Amino acid sequence: MLDFSRYKFWFVTGSQHLYGPEAIEEVGRHSQTMVQALNEDKSIPFEIVFKPVLTTPEDIWRLVAEAKASGAAVTAEVTPHHLFLTDEALAGYDASAKVNPPLGTEEDRQALRRALAEGIVDVVASDHAPHAPEEKEAELDQAPFGAVGLETMLALVLGHLVREGVLSPMQAVAAVTSKPAAVLGLPGGRLAEGAVGDITLFDPAGRWEVDPARLHSIGKNTPFAGWRLEGRPVGTVVGGRVVMLEGELLDVRG
Repeated sequence: MLDFSRYKFWFVTGSQHLYGPEAIEEVGRHSQTMVQALNEDKSIPFEIVFKPVLTTPEDIWRLVAEAKASGAAVTAEVTPHHLFLTDEALAGYDASAKVNPPLGTEEDRQALRRALAEGIVDVVASDHAPHAPEEKEAELDQAPFGAVGLETMLALVLGHLVREGVLSPMQAVAAVTSKPAAVLGLPGGRLAEGAVGDITLFDPAGRWEVDPARLHSIGKNTPFAGWRLEGRPVGTVVGGRVVMLEGELLDVRG
């Protein structure tokens, strides 16, 4: 079991219910508290969960970069939907794009990509949040936050971010394997003799269209429905056993 007592989690994001000066003031309060805590004890690891939506992205990433430069054990993560989508995805009142923190502007999206490429953001996390269809079919203000992301993450990160020149292949692989494992102190995320036998085989040229009905997740609430992606997992090995091959889940019980 992970010992979460050694972590301090800071959600520097601003409330989805605040906008403009009020939201910026709230983010400022979180930031000041975090800086004070970092100055008091740089040995305690911090996980900063932040997607710049309601304040200046560059200010927050400068804060993270300065904390890292000072020797503080600070990490930051971002999600694929914040790297690829903006608040325009909600223009048609599609609740599949209603996530928390909310999607930001094009400026926010580009700032997140730069921070990831520069190593200020360490990890890309799927933020996988499945919901029943009737929940997401409610009025937008009543629908729950969250989107499914496990089955589209690798195509977006290892495929499109690499193809667009945002990340190198090794940067992209590290962001979804060795870096998350290192942050949480897990033994996975590496290929070595004696290491955990968890491997994903990825075809960077594999093309497919995101069809919610064909997702394996019980939740189908993806904001990428209809997207034509290039790059797909073709095999998954867990604990040394093949559990998925060419898109088909295998029965490995017993």
